[in-house]
Amino acid sequence: MNHNPIPVWPESPLPPIVCVVGYKDTGKTGVSVRLVRELRRRGYRVGAVKHGHGFQFDHPRTDSWRLTHEGGADPVLLTGPEGFALLGEWDEGGEPHLEDLVRRHFDDRDVIVAEGFKRDHFPKIEVHRRGHNPKLVYESSGPLADTFLALVTDADDLDVPLPTFASHAPETIASLAELVVVRVIEPPACATPCGTQMRNAAGSPRATTSAKSG
Repeated sequence: MNHNPIPVWPESPLPPIVCVVGYKDTGKTGVSVRLVRELRRRGYRVGAVKHGHGFQFDHPRTDSWRLTHEGGADPVLLTGPEGFALLGEWDEGGEPHLEDLVRRHFDDRDVIVAEGFKRDHFPKIEVHRRGHNPKLVYESSGPLADTFLALVTDADDLDVPLPTFASHAPETIASLAELVVVRVIEPPACATPCGTQMRNAAGSPRATTSAKSG
C-alpha cells in the first residue's frame, strides 16, 4: 500500500474538519462511525455532520411542526431528559457552507467528522469500493487533489499518490485516526506557506488535556 507524503493544513479559527467522501454505497458511514469512535477513544471531543437529501425529522400536526408551520418559529429546539434536537429551515440563501454550520453548532468540539462535502476545501478521506463504482472522486490533476488525506479501498492495484489503506484491514481505522491527529488536529507549524486555497482546511489544536495521539 502507498504511504507517500501529504500536505499539512494550516491553522484557522474553525475546529478541525475532516470529510469522509466517496460515491454511494462505498461504506462512507461505516468508516465515519469507526473513525469517530477511535478519535473519542483517544480523548477527543468529536462532532459529526452528515450531508443528505430528502430527509424529514418533523411531521405534520406534531407540536414542533405546528410551532414551525402554524406559528412561524424558526428554528425550534426540542429538549428533554433524553437529549435535544434543533429543527429549522434554510432561508432564501439556501444551505450554508460546511464551515458556517460548524462555526454555528460545533465551536466547543476538538474535531468534526463530516460525511460528504466532497467539493469543499477541507481535508478528505475517500472510501472506494470497486464493485460499486470503479471511479475515484480523487483526481490527481483536479483542483481539490491536495485536499485528499488518504484512500480506503478494497482494490489492491490502484496507483495513486495517497496513503492507501485496505478496507477490511484491522489496523486501518487506527492508522486513519493517527493521520487525522497528525495532519489535521495537531499539525506542526508550516515551515513555508501552505497555499491560500487550503487556508480554511483545518483548525487550531483544540484537544483536551486527556487527548493522546495514539
